[in-house]
Amino acid sequence: RDFQNASFRKQEHRTEGQAEPDNIKRVLSISDKSQYAKYKRFFIGKLVRVLRPAASGGWNVEFVHEDDRRFLNANAEWHDKREYLLDGARFDK
Repeated sequence: RDFQNASFRKQEHRTEGQAEPDNIKRVLSISDKSQYAKYKRFFIGKLVRVLRPAASGGWNVEFVHEDDRRFLNANAEWHDKREYLLDGARFDK
């Protein structure tokens, strides 16, 4: 009975500047500690669709425009990558 009304779901704390899932947002900046830090020039200023929060923190996103995705994949020498994990990213409102 002690646990009957308790919520065991992980509480997610969102701060201002973070995107809500299922929204289209413009990327304002990416942290220098992000795994995509060396590709941040391909993300900043682009529209992305926020798919879901990542378990390790950050957001799983995809590009809204196909040309942006192709350009990044060509420069990074990836064949057909569609989802990207942006950790430490800030989005517009």
